[in-house]
Amino acid sequence: MRIFVSVITALAALLAGIWAVTRGVAGEQFIDSGRDVWAVRRDAERTGRAPAAETLAAMERDTAKALALTPAHGHLWITQLLNARTYRQGADGSVVENPGLAEAAIHSALARLPHDPVAWAEYASLADRELSEGRLPGGSARLGETIRRALTLGPREPNMMLGMVDLGFRNWDELDAATRAALAKAIGRLNAARRELALGIAYRRGRLADACGLAPFASHRACAKPAEPQTPAAGAPQ
Repeated sequence: MRIFVSVITALAALLAGIWAVTRGVAGEQFIDSGRDVWAVRRDAERTGRAPAAETLAAMERDTAKALALTPAHGHLWITQLLNARTYRQGADGSVVENPGLAEAAIHSALARLPHDPVAWAEYASLADRELSEGRLPGGSARLGETIRRALTLGPREPNMMLGMVDLGFRNWDELDAATRAALAKAIGRLNAARRELALGIAYRRGRLADACGLAPFASHRACAKPAEPQTPAAGAPQ
């Protein structure tokens, strides 16, 4: 009996070791993939040129290898989403994304990270693109849902919240009252410096008047109505 227990213990230790090594390899692959996608994105922003399609395809393959080892790794699916959503230069000179992979990646990420605000923010960003191209199932209602979920789950993620504010003002006419209220509440949670950034976003999106109608900006100097010129009383010196 003692020998049997020892064998079971040894087997369990072996399986745990294999699992740890597998996780370690996948984790290392994940770190490399995450670094790659951000480096490629920064380079694209700096140069104004989309990376070659082959570069992104290689990154997608590397991330897929890591996912094959740990398919339950939700953040790794987000990395794959970023890979898919990074513009790439096609052989014919076109600049495109990989929408099929992006859809699969975000739904896989949310299945594993249903309460992660970053995952929902990435879904909102993807939904914004699909709405602009007329291919978002559920239309603006779906976009509004993704924005609300991100804001509800991430009240302490100010940079993510500003990203949702940008999407909100970009699609203001399409959003329902609940989403607009969620955006106003989120803006109210921001500190003064970030509220200024939020107002700047509204101005850049041509939505200053709409922003001024929200409670957080009601008393802002940029929203103050100019004083109406007074007509001098009769007989008063000019």
